[in-house]
Amino acid sequence: MKIKRSLKFGSFAWNDETKLFTIEYKGKSIELNKVYAFSFVRFAFSIAQKNWFRKKPKSIEPTKQLEAQLLTTNIEAKSPYNDGWTSLHYAAEAEKIRVKLGRTKELELELNDEQG
Repeated sequence: MKIKRSLKFGSFAWNDETKLFTIEYKGKSIELNKVYAFSFVRFAFSIAQKNWFRKKPKSIEPTKQLEAQLLTTNIEAKSPYNDGWTSLHYAAEAEKIRVKLGRTKELELELNDEQG
């Protein structure tokens, strides 16, 4: 019994009488005996599993985390207990986070006015 599957540029065939697995690709072919055919199938399954179970990369800094950092740096910048340098430092950090979020200082003031 022969089992054959054809694709656009190649085909796979298994001949049960001769116990040969044949792979053809663009006119070239290779024949594998049953041991090597089984090894090839195990290899193909392991590659498929590896790609299937691969985890998706997580985003580096989510928006909510940046917004929380912005809130704490704004609080630290406006704190009356900080000296001049510390307030300037936190104000600069808040500005860097605003740039990452794509916000301007005016938009931040409007959002604060709406909330409070």
